[in-house]
Amino acid sequence: VHGARECVQKVLEKIQYELLLDIEAARNSKDLLVEVYRGTRTAHKRVYQNILDGVKLQPQFDEFVDRADEVEKLCQQKLEHSESRYPQIRDGHVHQQHSDIIELFQEALTVESDHKSLLLDLASKTGGKLKPTELKGMGRCLEKTSLRPTASDMSPTDSNRWNVESVLDIVRAAVEFDNMTQTL
Repeated sequence: VHGARECVQKVLEKIQYELLLDIEAARNSKDLLVEVYRGTRTAHKRVYQNILDGVKLQPQFDEFVDRADEVEKLCQQKLEHSESRYPQIRDGHVHQQHSDIIELFQEALTVESDHKSLLLDLASKTGGKLKPTELKGMGRCLEKTSLRPTASDMSPTDSNRWNVESVLDIVRAAVEFDNMTQTL
């Protein structure tokens, strides 16, 4: 197993190096990136706003929002008082228990089947349909760590640059419903 960790570490170092090259290339292409962003953001924003406006017209939307707020409060209370492997709230932000990406993925693999079982149970009790996804990729996790605001001030060799405490939703899925009534 020790050899497997070293192998994964070597692959991660290669991904980190390539990400740093991409970041540097992006810095050198800032004007082009800004132009592309400005050219697409209005259309994308309009699409998302139209969808949100349509969802808000659903008769149970306000009740859904109220219940979602209740669930959020319950989750926050659980996180604030939790121990062990649950993420923690520090400085008003959610943090994973692990800063090392390999440990984070080992934890994700540990909870993945329980997560799927929970959502299958939820879907069957509510008439929803489970929409499973794969674990978030390691490459995407490293992108998130390398692009967070504090990372730009760090040297490429700074181990905190690759700290994954703030990377969330490694294990993820959704339950899809045909209408707002099913969500309640």
